[in-house]
Amino acid sequence: MKKIIVLIIISFTFYNCSSVYTEKVIPYSVSIESENSIYHTIESLNQNNISFYFETLEDNKFKIHLITDGINGNYFFSNRKLFVNDKFYPLVFDTDYKFFVRMKDNYPIISKFEDDTEKKSTVIKMPEIEERVKNINLYLKDSKRKIIDSSTYWVVDVKGNLLETNAK
Repeated sequence: MKKIIVLIIISFTFYNCSSVYTEKVIPYSVSIESENSIYHTIESLNQNNISFYFETLEDNKFKIHLITDGINGNYFFSNRKLFVNDKFYPLVFDTDYKFFVRMKDNYPIISKFEDDTEKKSTVIKMPEIEERVKNINLYLKDSKRKIIDSSTYWVVDVKGNLLETNAK
């Protein structure tokens, strides 16, 4: 009986420790005018599928694209969130697509050409930097691109002030 009580106490302790953990969010906020415009656009949408894509423009401007099919996959586990009307929404940046590296077994992987003809390649664990520098033309980092044809967007300045939108 004592063993059961001890087991229950230990289980309860571990359960409470795991429930204390909360996701560490990096919150992003825009001006109230921008937030209000975004909110009125998304309020009637399925909130579980909403995410945002930040595109860097010239002259310290950013284009915030509304993505309504969510951003899924192993490439975009991010704790960056856009705060809109008391709720956080997933947020990815154009740099997430430009500089990402695929992972396998918690280690980055790349493609390596099998010879100088560059016709056939295999996926390998990323070698140390010395090896990649020595054979720079044999290694190829995969690229991922987000195609955004006709999204709803908001263009903001570095302070988050709304400059332009196509939201209705």
